[in-house]
Amino acid sequence: MESTGVYWIPIYEILEQRGMTVCLVNAQATKNVSGRKTDALDCKMKAADFKSKLSSGGAPSFGPIGMAKHKKEMNEATEEANKFYVECMEEKGYSVK
Repeated sequence: MESTGVYWIPIYEILEQRGMTVCLVNAQATKNVSGRKTDALDCKMKAADFKSKLSSGGAPSFGPIGMAKHKKEMNEATEEANKFYVECMEEKGYSVK
């Protein structure tokens, strides 16, 4: 998958939640290719580049493994911290809303 702004994140998370291994690839590898460039050709070139890096022991450009899981854990930790804060404030007699 090639990242474009933040638009890739929801798709990445959905694919990851469904058990797929998803990696982002660097668009620089195909950016300056001469000749006619189509989305299909671009995709094939990125896939070939990615495959060659894996077979030579390289790694994908970026792969936030467990991104959705970590995001969920961070949200849960934040909720727990907020609950603790409210409890402490109420214990001291402050009204927290």
